[in-house]
Amino acid sequence: DQVKQGQIQKYIANPLLLNGAKCDLRLYVVVTCYNPMRLYIYPEGLVRISTKQYKSVKKNSASRARFMHLTNYSVNKHSKDFVPNTSSSDDGVGNKWSLSALWRYLEQQGKWCKKDLDEVWVRIKDVVRKAFMTADNTINSYLQSVCPYPNNCYEVFGVDVMLDDKLRPWLLEINTSPDLSPSSPMDKRIKGNMLTDLFTMLRFSVVDKKAMLKQDEASRVNGEARQNAYRRRTSPAVLSVIPQELVSLV
Repeated sequence: DQVKQGQIQKYIANPLLLNGAKCDLRLYVVVTCYNPMRLYIYPEGLVRISTKQYKSVKKNSASRARFMHLTNYSVNKHSKDFVPNTSSSDDGVGNKWSLSALWRYLEQQGKWCKKDLDEVWVRIKDVVRKAFMTADNTINSYLQSVCPYPNNCYEVFGVDVMLDDKLRPWLLEINTSPDLSPSSPMDKRIKGNMLTDLFTMLRFSVVDKKAMLKQDEASRVNGEARQNAYRRRTSPAVLSVIPQELVSLV
């Protein structure tokens, strides 16, 4: 039988709880170059919350409450207790919050001040930086074989981080090709703004698709009008009055 490779991670038994449920953070990181390494992290992100109240599990327990232990949106959206986000601005309700809403919530609890939360963000960035550095040699070797010009590529990653009850960040995984399709108005705002900033940084022009299609249609109509006018000007009736020496040049 073929043996599949895997990874073993330490289980975080004391996670940060939001209203009694586990949560994790989905952060967006873009790499524009590996040699030298250039990483950019988007300051806004998503907070995914499980749909079942968390309780610690005893060692060797056979309990497999997926909706309690897993925070993935792809899992919890199938729970009967899942509460979707319905407003772009109301970003601290339901089972998916914005990262800004999490910082506001934690500060309002009175246990942590803004300075504490700023330090948490510094530690999160440090975890992300070190994670990418561990793969630097492997990715550099691969890029040299397939992409001789390092400035010709970039990639967006979805980085999943969990905070424990002391707000220490733990790296869960790094996803290539993260899902950027919006599942809610808040999703659309955060992902849309992130992509706009990304394309601006990469010097891509972000355009209004509807306005562009309208402009293309107007150009097509004008082009057809110009072609028709040219045909009328160069019809046999018109050409008959043009001097013969000019007609030969046409």
